[in-house]
Amino acid sequence: MHQLMHRVVPASVILLGILLLAVYPASARDDFQFTLQPNPRDQLQRYNETPQVRIAQQYGLGYLPLMVIRQYRLIEKHARQYGLGNVRVQWLTFPDGKKMNQALEAGFLDFASGGVVPMISAWDSTQDSVRIKGVAALSVMPVYLNTNKPGVKRLADFTDKDRIALPAPGASFQATVLQKLTIAMRHPDAERALLARNTAVTAHFASPPYQYRELQQPGIHKVLSSF
Repeated sequence: MHQLMHRVVPASVILLGILLLAVYPASARDDFQFTLQPNPRDQLQRYNETPQVRIAQQYGLGYLPLMVIRQYRLIEKHARQYGLGNVRVQWLTFPDGKKMNQALEAGFLDFASGGVVPMISAWDSTQDSVRIKGVAALSVMPVYLNTNKPGVKRLADFTDKDRIALPAPGASFQATVLQKLTIAMRHPDAERALLARNTAVTAHFASPPYQYRELQQPGIHKVLSSF
């Protein structure tokens, strides 16, 4: 299950009953890195005061609801209907939930989306600070562990020579299930590595649509499913 999270902080805009905060603008690429700055909200007056909402997602069909919201500009539409004027929405893509949580906690994001484990971790670690909490569920779908090794039928068949690609070792649902032999990779990169068969990656703990595309290729089979 994918979750939508946000920070519980003083807000300047109320949108559909959810407190949002207009703060210092941030930019991101899919390999997002940010530099912490002291009191970034003190710099708000240097920018126009158009309310801004910054929302982040990762890769995969689990974020389809956010894609629809973005494509049809639903936040902007409903903000105007509620008399909030022109709300600017900034959409960012992150490689994994750990980096997204760091940006959310530091005040560079208003909403983050990801799996259950990163959400629980963020909630637990910020109870005495910004108090990140879950807002809504985005999707419920299985994740598969796929491999290109014919002899692997169960987890016990993997050896120390194998590397299983997943977004964030130690901070994702997949890593919690596996807890060994992992290597950090974005889902698109992991898919390419698995299908290439000339890298150290012999398995990919994937998510839709990558897991389904992999299984359409000869020599790739499913080891386990989360459902």
